[in-house]
Amino acid sequence: MSTLFLIAVVAFVGMFIAVPLFEFVVASLLLTPLLKFFLAYLLLQIGSSIEGSGAEQAFYVFSFGLVSFSAYQIFGSRKKQNRLTLDDWLPLGAFLVIFTLAYALCMQWREFYAMGERLRDYALIASAFDSPVTPKEPWMEGYGLNYYVFWYRFTAMLGSVLHMEVWEAYHAIVAFALALYGAALFQVVRVVLGGGRVLAWCAAVGIPFIPNVAGMLTLKHIRGEGFSPDEGWWGPSRVIVGSITEFPAWSFLLGDAHPHYLNLATFSLLLLFFYRIITQQTSVISRVYHGVFMVLAGVFFLVGSNAWEVPMWGGMAALIVALRLMLTDNVFAKLRGRSLVGDTEGVGDLFRQITAGGVLLAAVVVVVCYYADLSWFEIALTGVVAVVFAYLTCPLHLVKPALFSGRKLPTVDIALTFFWILLLIALKLSSQHIKPEGGGELTFVREKIPVTTTLEMFAHWGWQLGLLTIGSIAIRKWCLSTAFMVLFLGGTLLFDKGALFIYALIGVQLVRIIELRAEQVSWRDVFGEALVIGSLGLILLPEIVFLNDSYGGDNERMNTIFKIYTTTWALISLSVVYVWRRVMAARLDADNFVVRGITIIHLWSTAIVLIAGSMAFYNHTMPRRVVTSDARYGYDGLSDVERNFPGSASIIRDLRERPYGRVLEAQGRPYSFTTFVSTLAGQPAYLGWSNHVGLLTRERGEISRREGITKNIYTEVDCLKRQQAALKEKIVYIVVGSLEREQFGNIYATDFSCMKTLKRDRQYSVYQVGSN
Repeated sequence: MSTLFLIAVVAFVGMFIAVPLFEFVVASLLLTPLLKFFLAYLLLQIGSSIEGSGAEQAFYVFSFGLVSFSAYQIFGSRKKQNRLTLDDWLPLGAFLVIFTLAYALCMQWREFYAMGERLRDYALIASAFDSPVTPKEPWMEGYGLNYYVFWYRFTAMLGSVLHMEVWEAYHAIVAFALALYGAALFQVVRVVLGGGRVLAWCAAVGIPFIPNVAGMLTLKHIRGEGFSPDEGWWGPSRVIVGSITEFPAWSFLLGDAHPHYLNLATFSLLLLFFYRIITQQTSVISRVYHGVFMVLAGVFFLVGSNAWEVPMWGGMAALIVALRLMLTDNVFAKLRGRSLVGDTEGVGDLFRQITAGGVLLAAVVVVVCYYADLSWFEIALTGVVAVVFAYLTCPLHLVKPALFSGRKLPTVDIALTFFWILLLIALKLSSQHIKPEGGGELTFVREKIPVTTTLEMFAHWGWQLGLLTIGSIAIRKWCLSTAFMVLFLGGTLLFDKGALFIYALIGVQLVRIIELRAEQVSWRDVFGEALVIGSLGLILLPEIVFLNDSYGGDNERMNTIFKIYTTTWALISLSVVYVWRRVMAARLDADNFVVRGITIIHLWSTAIVLIAGSMAFYNHTMPRRVVTSDARYGYDGLSDVERNFPGSASIIRDLRERPYGRVLEAQGRPYSFTTFVSTLAGQPAYLGWSNHVGLLTRERGEISRREGITKNIYTEVDCLKRQQAALKEKIVYIVVGSLEREQFGNIYATDFSCMKTLKRDRQYSVYQVGSN
């Protein structure tokens, strides 16, 4: 719970800076580990590093101070006219409530068992604790990590600043991710969609915790046999045949600290920050300028946190811009304060500016991404050509007045530009270790798309699609065209292909958007309509194409649905909030008593159904998730391993206190307890789950070699030969326990006399290979 103290400290600093409080708290928390990484990386390049007691914490504090000082210099101090109100504190209150609840639930299943990838994520967090600058593969020590690490570095910050052990930080980040998700949704509803406090609270608590329809009905899907009662609790996550249909509540109950879960809040936060930037009271050029930087920063951030969302974020930003241009007449006229219709010079200025910026950006991308082996002279020459071209073609008479109009100090834009550039560099460096699958080629596959049935579609998205459909119809006045829409949507349900209903619902939204052109459209409407179209488009996408990734086979479509659906849960739920906010604004203020009554009854009945369904889900699931822990081993999550492998807990605790060193254990199948001793001790493994490591490192030959070395060491009868083989592989510790005996025979009788016995407890022993 010390995480809440950290939030309180950051919020206290934000009280004195003239920026929205919640946005300052979140931005500070996200930027601090990033800036600390950047500073540590620069030190590493000159041959130095952060070492010594308190140095790590000092760098985090310095980084936070630098972020706060920069925000103060750019935005100034808080005055009476922008003093804090209750609405500024409410999203932090939502975070407090959800974090407290989520953390209390995490304490009900502290164990680091083999289900899911809990052990893998523990290993990644421990690796980030040990090496937050240079990512290391914890399950094949000696190799770099090819994975998303931002949230693991963030967890390392919590551990360092709040003096948490790995097992404590694990639970803290799982609860933090869900709480930040709910708080971000709260703020998006209040700020972006213009909803009231009650609606925002419903979204903040409901969207993270409400299950899908299959979860409410406790159903599981059986291939070729429809749905049946779910005896376990995996059913709601396997609604569509051959796919994974997780949702935030289910992912949280699973307990994995995986990137797709830890990154839940990011998309909502990007929408929030983007909205803040493009609706500020400055010139259009300034907003576009910083808006572009915001989109790029989102892309760079997602590359290091969950790259599956990069095309989703880019597409959503493009959709927002496209809808703004479509729904607003003469939007370009605002660039010069007068109409550009018939003004060929103004249009020419605009296109020259776009061309200049595009050429400059393209030159930078080409130099950095594709021609990194160029000499410094060639890079500098390319940059000079791009800058000169931009200067000669950019209409300065248009840019200068527009950029600085309404600004007291032009240095604000300069400072923000410096911030954006520094942020992009830091984000690029923080994810430069990631090697894209397939050499960076993004290939979409069209052939052999399996059909998601209508029943499957509604088993997962039922309550969102139902509310969105009813709301979209309820907004319109009842007429012949409305009746036709109802019949059209209903007719698609007669066909057993879920994509047909999504196609039809998108058509209904497009008709409604066209009708909006006759109204006074605000940015809130643009964002809301973009959420509706974007979320429906994302649900439809896996029915058309899927990503060709390194898993191959049927897993390609499975992963496409899995990753897209996880992100879309917030987007389509926010779409429901937006549509029903418009319905309530239209219907609850109506003079017709019957219309108001029907609307109120519908809202209350919907709330009751969702709450009752959610309670059924948790009543079914929670008893299967709560784990009874032994008081001696439960506080650090070792009860389960001690129960299954007597003596292992004390070995793990002993290894935690030992110097950092490579650990040898028996390797086995994935999603099992193999490699659990080194993992839970926070030590690097010689080799872990080979399929996971092989997928990320693509070092199949080395993995096969290490598997052979492992077998040779454990089956060698001569202790000195075993020791020499281990020393050659730089193995420091050798674990001998139940799994090793199961895989390699009765090795307890094998001679380990030439090695130092560090610890023995019942079925487990650990030996030190060298003399140190």
